[in-house]
Amino acid sequence: MRESNLSKNAKTFKIGLKEIYKLNHWVLPVVIFDALFKSIAPFINIYMSSKIIDELLGAKDIERLVLLVSITIGSNLIVHLISTGFGHLKNMLVDIALQNQRMKLNEKIINMDYEYVENPEIHNLRTKIWEANNMNGGGIRALIAYTWYLIKGLVTVITSIVLVIDLFKVDTLSSGHVSFINSAMFSYIFIALILVGTILSLKLRTTGQKKDFKCFSKVMDINRIFIFYANQIYDYNSGKGIRLYNQKRIYNNEIDNTYKNSKKVFTNVGNMNAKYFGFEAFITSFLGGMVYVFVGLKALAGAITIGDIVKYAGSINQFMAGSREVLSSINSIINNNQYLQLYIDFLNIKGGKYKGTLPVEKRDDDEYEIEFRNV
Repeated sequence: MRESNLSKNAKTFKIGLKEIYKLNHWVLPVVIFDALFKSIAPFINIYMSSKIIDELLGAKDIERLVLLVSITIGSNLIVHLISTGFGHLKNMLVDIALQNQRMKLNEKIINMDYEYVENPEIHNLRTKIWEANNMNGGGIRALIAYTWYLIKGLVTVITSIVLVIDLFKVDTLSSGHVSFINSAMFSYIFIALILVGTILSLKLRTTGQKKDFKCFSKVMDINRIFIFYANQIYDYNSGKGIRLYNQKRIYNNEIDNTYKNSKKVFTNVGNMNAKYFGFEAFITSFLGGMVYVFVGLKALAGAITIGDIVKYAGSINQFMAGSREVLSSINSIINNNQYLQLYIDFLNIKGGKYKGTLPVEKRDDDEYEIEFRNV
């Protein structure tokens, strides 16, 4: 059952990516490059700061310091400009893709046979797609955003592993307490601590996101009622009917109820955020402190330089942040699949208008009977 759900979610995700490509060929490539440059940006300062600190505490070569600072400033400027450019381009292409999506949905309805156009289930499905996109942040737009976070998290994790791998090399020449700090056992204990803490943190975030998602799904029902009454109030002809039949109290009561229901939902969301995300933040802070303790002990043992403290501590924290981002985006993609499936189901509806000629049997008496259905 679990494998079936996994394959189903993977298939829906794959179909969604193909649909994004059909809506606009350039969206996914730009999303990938934008996520790539935004993910590597923090590592420029992490890596170059370690080099600058080591130079300040070591040879103090002015020319080399100027070179390192120039590389840092230049790299940050180039990456920032490229990242900003891709960010603006991404937003523009996403808007174009969403316009193409709306046009595709409208063309689907236009090309439907009358029998399907007037089908209430078709109308409900189209309404659910609109509500998912505009009220609950689901559908194609959400898939693009979650894909961006997934790529950004993956690049962050890979880059941080490359930078931090040397920290766990064993120094066999050390002795005493220093020997234990530089031993494989000490590194394994720290890695196990990080993994347990990260898994627990991700578990809390996953549970919190699922409950959060269910709560916000209720907002769609509340918004549906509120929008109906709000449109009635602002419509001139409906307003005359409200005044004529003295329905003001009814409308006020219904709108007050929507406010109360929405307040109840958001209160539940706040309580859940405090419960799950608050405890997750505590674990993250604790792990962050342990990172500095571990790296600091390595520095005291002489295994790394002072500049390496910045590089390794920053890289490990980026690894934990990237890991959370990867799993969080995967959970969001899975939750979003139910809204994406609505869009896929709508596009797969059969019942297009018949185009072409109909063969008619030639009769000797030239009398024909024409029957019209669903008109």
